[in-house]
Amino acid sequence: TFPTFPGNPYQLIYNARGSGMVDWWPGEGNANDIIGKNNGTATAVVYNNGEVGRAFSFNGNLGVVHFGNTAGNFGTNDFTIEFWALIPTNAPEGEAFLEKRPACNPTGGFLSIRFGDASHTYPPGIVNFELDDGVTDEGLHTTTTYDDGLWHHFAITRQGTSLSCYVDGDLIVQENEPVLYFSNGAPLIMGQDRKSTRLNSSHITIS
Repeated sequence: TFPTFPGNPYQLIYNARGSGMVDWWPGEGNANDIIGKNNGTATAVVYNNGEVGRAFSFNGNLGVVHFGNTAGNFGTNDFTIEFWALIPTNAPEGEAFLEKRPACNPTGGFLSIRFGDASHTYPPGIVNFELDDGVTDEGLHTTTTYDDGLWHHFAITRQGTSLSCYVDGDLIVQENEPVLYFSNGAPLIMGQDRKSTRLNSSHITIS
């Protein structure tokens, strides 16, 4: 019971999570995992105001967060990767966001999320997701760009053979793909990729 007074505005804000959540890195001044045991290590990352509390803010070049080698090993399970992102209007063509990749080549498989992708001629602000088991590569990308300097909520899900991307609660793109087994010993990293192009996040903020 909360005491209230006539004429005063009140707002109740709460966060809810599903029982199946395995990791959550809110970026509240550190890279700690408040659900699982995969605490991250951040280098050259600033914690600015986010859409929800504080957020990871990347300045390009050296900024990176390592979440350890076990996070992101989904096997053949269904999964959801969700986050808030603010992509500036001056974002370059390829921006690394999240990756779990042993090396530049696909040996051992990889998981990758980028905003724009020069190697696929995707312009800035396009969300590109790839999943590779070392033999088969599958993925999806949006056709709308989101480099407008505003906060957007993104969710990439695999449910059975359906691979989907939601933006701000709307289903944007969906593909029917085989269920690939994904697991490797590479660290899950945010802010950089391991390809020879060395894509780095530039002024992207993740909450």
